[in-house]
Amino acid sequence: MRLLDESLLHETCGLEKHYPILVGVSGGPDSVYLWLRLLELGFVVVVAHFDHGLRPDSAADAMWVSEQAHRLNCRFVLGQAEVETVAEKEGLSLEDAARRMRYRFLFESAQAYACQAVAVGHTADDQVETVLLHLLRGSGLRGLGGMRYRTFLEEYSTTIPLVRPILGIWRKDIERYLAEREISYRQDMTNRDLRFLRNRVRHRLIPTLETYNPQIRRHLWQMAYSLQADYEIVEREVQVAWLRCLDEESPNYVTLKRAEYCAEIGGIRARLIRLAVERFTREQRGSNFASTERVVKFIQSGYPGQVEMEGGVQVVLDSAHIYVFPRGEWPVKPLWPLISPQTTLRIEVPDQLALGEGWILETFLSSSQEMFASVKRDPFIAYLDAAVVRIPLVLRTRRPGDRFWPYGMEGPMRLSDFLVNVRLPRWVRDRWPLLFSDDVLVWVPGLRIAHPCRVTPSTQEVVVLKLYRSA
Repeated sequence: MRLLDESLLHETCGLEKHYPILVGVSGGPDSVYLWLRLLELGFVVVVAHFDHGLRPDSAADAMWVSEQAHRLNCRFVLGQAEVETVAEKEGLSLEDAARRMRYRFLFESAQAYACQAVAVGHTADDQVETVLLHLLRGSGLRGLGGMRYRTFLEEYSTTIPLVRPILGIWRKDIERYLAEREISYRQDMTNRDLRFLRNRVRHRLIPTLETYNPQIRRHLWQMAYSLQADYEIVEREVQVAWLRCLDEESPNYVTLKRAEYCAEIGGIRARLIRLAVERFTREQRGSNFASTERVVKFIQSGYPGQVEMEGGVQVVLDSAHIYVFPRGEWPVKPLWPLISPQTTLRIEVPDQLALGEGWILETFLSSSQEMFASVKRDPFIAYLDAAVVRIPLVLRTRRPGDRFWPYGMEGPMRLSDFLVNVRLPRWVRDRWPLLFSDDVLVWVPGLRIAHPCRVTPSTQEVVVLKLYRSA
């Protein structure tokens, strides 16, 4: 019979004896075994019990765990909730609601008691059940690898790990260990309730599979362990590709370089999309196979547009970039000088105009010689021939029918075509400031001046336009 040993706790789970461990103890054999073995090995344990309120006798389980903790001189913390009520209110299954509330309680308690980790009593049998559940849901390599001995559930904590020290021990060996030492534990009858999918897998599917292969449990456990190692290799390559393709990342959006992305192999492309989506989806469950494949094909098509994914994430494509962000939260860079749509403002020369969000438009006159002596290559500074420009200038956003003659081009074109050509993201075009002389667009800040307004050798006086953000 295999026992939990110190080397696994140190080397695989990363645990140290100098700091307390919060152990989730339901009162069942698995969590009781984990708790007692940690004590036997000299670890400091904080016992946490969560009462789901799903059974009439659940309070008795909480009382039993509390009494055992007091007898063993362990700190005890209790969490309670009516999970069934929460599940109905939030549209979750009982299993999902119970899991979320339990983990929230465990990690909050671990934080409160300065614990180095949250330890739970998942066994080798639980691993096999998890792998089969993921298989039934059509999971990929990551899901088929099952649970890890040590991991971070970032939706609950980014600093406290979740550890599963008995993930390689079978339940029958745990029950034999407890029986030989006459150690009592509680029996949770909901573990036989076939309303729960995991219980149907445990009591129906696995016994059926054992009629085909009596060693199916062990083989599935070994497969999961092997796939975890394979997944680490794949993930390393994905991270390298991520750095190649990433253009910009913020709390509100991720931007990938389309050309670099499309140069990756198919499996990497799909994984990059899932990686981007995971930035914004709860519990990293934002994209299934069909949703991911639809987005990959959309990007490969090369046509600008947008598509929504499961998990409340939107993907927008322009000719050079792939934008991934939560639905309804259009990514706006803080250094973009955006103004409200339908804005119309007049500005003299010289003058200053506050545009909001710290942005200021400043205008002044300069001689041609002074201008050439101090000229700076800055997309938010423009130099126009004063003889061509009519004052006051008008600052506004675009309107249907606007045309523009970009510097260096042979003639005017539709402003909308120009904005597409320079790859200005579609969702900011209606808020981008434009500077007009009468009805002639003379400057698209950050992008281009109008060709007829350019400074030439015959220019005597220059209108200087500076758009900047105050400190």
